[in-house]
Amino acid sequence: MIKTVIFDFDDTLYSDINPKPWRDFCLNTIEYFLSSNSNYSTIKKEIENKSFSDRQLNNFLEAHGINKKEIFKYLKTHHPIGSTFENCTSTSNKTLAEFAKHFKLFIVSNSTKESVLNNMVLLNIDHKFFEDIISNPYNGDGGGTKGLIYKKIIDEQHISPDELLVIGNSFENDISPALKLGAEGKVICKANFEFKDFFDKGCNLKK
Repeated sequence: MIKTVIFDFDDTLYSDINPKPWRDFCLNTIEYFLSSNSNYSTIKKEIENKSFSDRQLNNFLEAHGINKKEIFKYLKTHHPIGSTFENCTSTSNKTLAEFAKHFKLFIVSNSTKESVLNNMVLLNIDHKFFEDIISNPYNGDGGGTKGLIYKKIIDEQHISPDELLVIGNSFENDISPALKLGAEGKVICKANFEFKDFFDKGCNLKK
């Protein structure tokens, strides 16, 4: 019997986003800081088709010698968020309330907690349904560190692995680490899911 549910955030609790505003913002930010770099033409070619999370953007700039305080100052006054979510679909608070009535809910995201909370406001997703929002310090490691976070939640909630369900859009990064622990996992591609898509009337997980 499931007792705890973990959601990924990006492309899970919202979907159908237009990625262009955020991608353009990342490219413009990198150009702002690194255009005077002698290797900028190589850097530009490397990143022109790359997607960044907010954390990856920060890490990329820091790796190229940009001070964290400078990055933070820039990001406070330059942010496209909002336009990113135009015409996207987000999970309804009614659905989340139904989940929260039966289970402890968590978000484990590759984005920072601050970014997730800010975006939840823009998406009209109420954070009160979640016990905690946990930021994965690494991204692109095939879900290795997400697995460690899942294990910590299992231990802190005093549940067995098979009492955990992870819902996310990426099998490799979200679901595979859960299955390796013995937990359950479900891949979704649209945020307009309902409680009944996962559970029957007895709150048993649909196979």
